Amino acid sequence: MGCFKACVCCAYGPWIVLPAILALISATLTYTAVFGCSLFTSTDDDTFTTSGLWTTQAATYVTDDIFVLSCLPYDQVFYNGVAPFIMDASLKAGRVFGAMAATLAGPLWIVVMLLCCMNFGRSKIIFWVIMALCVVLAVLMLLMLAGMGTTYCQDAASCKIGATGILAIISFFLWLLTAFTVALVMKKEPRTRSPASRSLKQQPSNVETTETSTTNPDGTISVVTRTTTMHPDGSKEVKETTSIKPGATKEGAIDSTETSNGEP
Repeated sequence: MGCFKACVCCAYGPWIVLPAILALISATLTYTAVFGCSLFTSTDDDTFTTSGLWTTQAATYVTDDIFVLSCLPYDQVFYNGVAPFIMDASLKAGRVFGAMAATLAGPLWIVVMLLCCMNFGRSKIIFWVIMALCVVLAVLMLLMLAGMGTTYCQDAASCKIGATGILAIISFFLWLLTAFTVALVMKKEPRTRSPASRSLKQQPSNVETTETSTTNPDGTISVVTRTTTMHPDGSKEVKETTSIKPGATKEGAIDSTETSNGEP
């Protein structure tokens, strides 16, 4: 915890790392659920098939007797020379919701990561936007399950949710949990500067003032005041002012220089 407290990047405290980790896990599960090959598992006539929104399990024959099971796009699966898989409304709807979720998940994780590296001040707009998008993503992950309404699942002898379908439900809860943790971080006031910079600001500055007086031909005296301020951070500030004072009209006046040190 000590390293996080001293870290300038963690303006909202060490707990900002929690929503970033949750968003990463949620985004990973989202992509796995959307593009996986086991949204639902159907059994028909002793045939066991797992299918997703974009691909389905099919056998690729190496020889007449040897085949390899792999996930192939629906339009590449043929049975007796005829493509049996036709995209119906449910599968298309699931694809739309899944594509929307996949489009939002990655950029949203990047925005959450920015909270670890940037200070947005007292503005809470970015937090509300992140929480709203997390809720939208959670809803999209549930709506993606509409793909199970396809005829290839409903017309089968039995059909149940598959592994990636379960991941979609898990990601639903994780996106809501991410929104909740972002809301907790939003209540914290960001640190404007590190403790080290505050201690430097509290230290007094060293001020040195030098006055140089010169007698002009008309008898007046020109006084040049040079003020040098050394700040605790090592920077130096120099100010120079000139003033005219009345003096004796004696020729050959001797110039004089006075130097004084003081604190502001």
